[in-house]
Amino acid sequence: MVTYPSPEGRVDSCAFDRKIFQAVDHPKRSFARMNRSFNISPMPGEYAIVRLGPAEPVPAWVDCGIFYSITRTPEELSLLVETAAVPHGLEMESGWKGLKLEGPFPFDANGILAGILSPLAEAGISILAVSTFETDYVFVKSENFDEALRVLEIKETA
Repeated sequence: MVTYPSPEGRVDSCAFDRKIFQAVDHPKRSFARMNRSFNISPMPGEYAIVRLGPAEPVPAWVDCGIFYSITRTPEELSLLVETAAVPHGLEMESGWKGLKLEGPFPFDANGILAGILSPLAEAGISILAVSTFETDYVFVKSENFDEALRVLEIKETA
């Protein structure tokens, strides 16, 4: 279990132990888009998007759990992290669940996200999207997660 000091001085634990997560077999769904196939895996846990000031340092508690994303712009420092890691009192929007679109995807591949986001938009489901070098992640609000899976399963191929 990963621990980190909270602003109040107590020691908290992350919701997930990385070693345990790596050993868990998560369900995968196969989708075809633009003559390409890839798997989509639901991610465990709940996530929050946190807004800090643009000059603030990246806090140590960010390095918690199996996934986090850090984005700095001139206007803000945004952190997408496990909700359990976020100290009380920060500006945040919690209640997000993730889907991992398993890559790697070639950089010249187009329409990967659009093939997932379009049906979600048609169903009125808002998203947060994060792309890495090899993989894309889509987060939807927890209350819409089951509906998102249902919408995407409609597009599922054998």
